[in-house]
Amino acid sequence: MRKLLRADLFCLRRNRVLWLCMAAAFVISAIFLLRLSTDNENMRTLDDAFLQLLPFLSILHAAFIGLFLGIEYQDGTMRNKLVVGHSRRAVYGAYLITGTVGCFAILLAWAASVVIGVVKFGWFAATAGTLLLYSAVILLLTAAEAAILTLLCLLVTNRAVSGVAAILLALALLILGSSFYN
Repeated sequence: MRKLLRADLFCLRRNRVLWLCMAAAFVISAIFLLRLSTDNENMRTLDDAFLQLLPFLSILHAAFIGLFLGIEYQDGTMRNKLVVGHSRRAVYGAYLITGTVGCFAILLAWAASVVIGVVKFGWFAATAGTLLLYSAVILLLTAAEAAILTLLCLLVTNRAVSGVAAILLALALLILGSSFYN
């Protein structure tokens, strides 16, 4: 599995979809924080403003995982890994770790826009413990989402269908979570 993981991480580093999703996460978050008016009574601190965009990052995660794993099927890489003798469990584990690392990279690009929020709103009002708890929950949610999307994209062999299915699943989970929250 170590060889699979090393090969997947090498492909991940050079993947244009990952870099586009990271740039989109940073730009969208920066624009959102810049355009947010400070006289809005609901958003007076960076805590409230910065976490508003987090649910929509799942769409970027879905696009990344759907296209990244779709390319693996299209190029025949998956078949070659199985023919060489790797088990399906090892291949899925390597893809899961790679997809999670890619989603964490998108989160890191989103978190880099905190500099713009600090300039506009000031530092976070929450305590350090609360911020650590937020960070842990965000990382665990992202890992769970990456696992679900990886499973979906490995079950669907068509690149276009897996990408669209992943994005639709992310939207459905976003709507379902929003309705539960309300």
